[in-house]
Order: sequence, then C-alpha cells, then structure tokens
Amino acid sequence: MNFIDLLYLALLTPFGFALLIKSRLRKIFAFRIGQRLGNTTLPGKKSGKRIWIHAASVGEVNLVKPLISKLAGRNEDIVLSVFTDTGMQAANKAFPHLPAFILPLDFSFLIKRILKTVKPDVIVLVESELWPNLITESRRQNVPIILINARVTESSLKKYRLFSGFYRQLFDKFAVIAAQNAAVAERILSLGVCKNKVSVTGSMKYDLDYPQAELENAAALREKFGFMPRDTVIAAGSTHEPEEEIILRSFAKLREKRQNLRLIIAPRHIERLNDVRNAVSKAGYEAALYSEALKHGPIAQSGKTCLIVDTVGDLMKIYAVADIVFVGGSLVSRGGQNILEPASLKKPVVFGNSMRNFAEPAQALLKNNAALQVQNEAELHDALEKLASEPGAAGLMGQKAAETIKTLQGATKKHLNLIYDII
Repeated sequence: MNFIDLLYLALLTPFGFALLIKSRLRKIFAFRIGQRLGNTTLPGKKSGKRIWIHAASVGEVNLVKPLISKLAGRNEDIVLSVFTDTGMQAANKAFPHLPAFILPLDFSFLIKRILKTVKPDVIVLVESELWPNLITESRRQNVPIILINARVTESSLKKYRLFSGFYRQLFDKFAVIAAQNAAVAERILSLGVCKNKVSVTGSMKYDLDYPQAELENAAALREKFGFMPRDTVIAAGSTHEPEEEIILRSFAKLREKRQNLRLIIAPRHIERLNDVRNAVSKAGYEAALYSEALKHGPIAQSGKTCLIVDTVGDLMKIYAVADIVFVGGSLVSRGGQNILEPASLKKPVVFGNSMRNFAEPAQALLKNNAALQVQNEAELHDALEKLASEPGAAGLMGQKAAETIKTLQGATKKHLNLIYDII
C-alpha cells in the first residue's frame, strides 16, 4: 500500500460514505461493482500490440470515435475503459464489437490486477484523466502511457500548483503529452514538466463526424411540428437555469413584431424539465413536448409557440430544424456548451461570454464573423433581432461557421502518429 492508497482510504471515512450515499456519485460507484474492484474478463490478445484507451464518460467516448475508427480500420487490438455507466452505454453503442470495461478504483492493488488482465502495450488517457496509481504502476511495469487531447484549465492549474512537485512528477511519467493548444501546453510546462514530452496537436473534437444527414431530414421534421417555411425557428440548446427565462423574455419582445417566430428549448439536464415548462408558462406561452410532437404531429396549429425537448440524444435534430441557434451554459458561469454541433450544420450561432470550455472554437468563429457573442440579455435580444431580420446574412454566417470548423481539423491524424511512434 502506498501513499496514494492511504490518501484514498482517508477520504473513505464514515463521513465520506454518508456523503457518497446522498450524492450522485452513488450511482457511478455502484455500477458494475465487480469491475470497479478489478474483476474484468477480456478476450485474449491478438497478434501485435494491444492499445488500451481510457475515456471517462460520454463526452470522452464521443471524442475518441474518429481515433478508434482509424485504429480499428488497421485491425489493431483495442480495448476501451470508461468510468461511468453512461460512458459504458455510449461505448457499447458506438463500438458494439469492441471490448469495453469499467476502470477499477485507483488503488494500487486493483490497478496491478487490471494491468495483468489487459496486458496493454500502450495506454492512452483522454483529456484530464490523471489517475496517479494507474500512471505510476504503468510506468513501473514499463508500459508507455500517453495523454491525448490534454486539457488543463486555469482553475485546474491553480489546484495543481498547490501540489506542484507531485503533479510535475505525475506528468513526467507520461511518454507523451499531446496538448489541445499552446495555452494548455504552457500550463503543463509551467509545472516544470520536461519540455520534450509536451507537444501541441490540436483538439480531436473538431474531427468529430457530426451527422449531416440531420439537415436532409430537417424539412420533414419542421413540417411534422407544423412550422411553416416562412417561420423563423430559434433553438436554445443545452440551457442552464436561468437561461430559459432570459431567452423567453427576448423571444417575447421579438414576437411583438414577428409573429412567425418559433422557439425550441433543449435544457442541458432533462431532470429540469418541469422547471422549464413552468418558465414557459410564466412567460405566457403554451409549450409542447418534443416526444409528444413526434407522436401527435403539428403544434403550431394548436396555438403552441414553444417546443421543449424532453429526450436525450436529439439535439442535432433540433439544431438542424432551427434557423438561429443559441448555445447555453454561456450566459451563466458554466463555461459554455458545444458550439461545434450547430456550427457544423451551417447554423448562425449565438453564445454568451462564459465560453472557457470551447474558448478556441469560439475565438475562431468570432474572428471569422461566423458567430455572435453577447454579454447580457439586451445584447442577446439585439443579436436575435439582427439574425431574424436578415436571413441572408444569417445564412452566410452559418456557412462561415462550418468553414471555420473545418480549418481546425486534423488532430486525430497527429494523435494516431504519436501512438504509432510509441508502439
């Protein structure tokens, strides 16, 4: 048992267990408890090298899709681990023929057990998955470990600096660290990490194959909802409280002059559905649920102006239907949600000033006049008014958005080359 194990045990006090029981973490740790303890069965190794990729949850699983597809296309021996139940669902859906398992808890004896089971020739961690015992034990067993699409935020860096010696040694155990951008590389190097280990490869999130087929189905879906060709549809995607109220107030002002406006709200967290319905009702509008509209058809003829998305995984369909997209998590301090999705569909995108999670694409879009950034509710109204009143300019902005995203692509190939350089 090492120092890290003792630290983990110290955290698992009776108070810690009580906190775990009452929190959302309970569901995470209770899922496949046997695998959490390192009891995993995998098929035997193929001829050649085995590549173990660890992607924590849904976002990371989606992120590595292009990379895994290219590796699988070369018939490589790949195994995939995740940390959450939703991550496992995403992994099984995206790669049904790929061996997938839950990463054990990061105790040294469990890590030794899983390394013996997997027998990897290289381990690939995604973004910010810094598991000390996994990294340390892999290095001890001479298994090279790579950090791809590395992400270190300013807030994370402040925490790392509190234990700079520990994190410097941890980062130095990687064979290669592939940073998303120069800023991330500088943050890692500021900890004293060996410069030769760090390279800038860009982000694989720009290489994701967003389903363009949704655009082909958009007209039929608009008709299904009863939206007319002359209607202007505003989609507010991945919204957080109180962004729904803000967008509804702006929408109400716009509707005073433009009765052909329609609004679709897709909250980031589906459990907030009732709160969103109440906000719509409070604003004086009737709303239909997306699932009901799919079953029962047109909502516009029934006097319902708003549509609330109550399903998971349909956001791209909603963006395809829209003429204008507002991306949430950006008018509140949440760092912004995924602006790449609507941009890839050639939609004019509006977002707030909290975009740390997507800072690079946000800056690129703004630089190319391919998006609008707003600071407050008044500016949001003005941005929506501008796009609604100038459909030609809005369409051009959407076209520029898609073109801008393409200029940021290419990181997957660089990551692929790094992996082959190691193995």
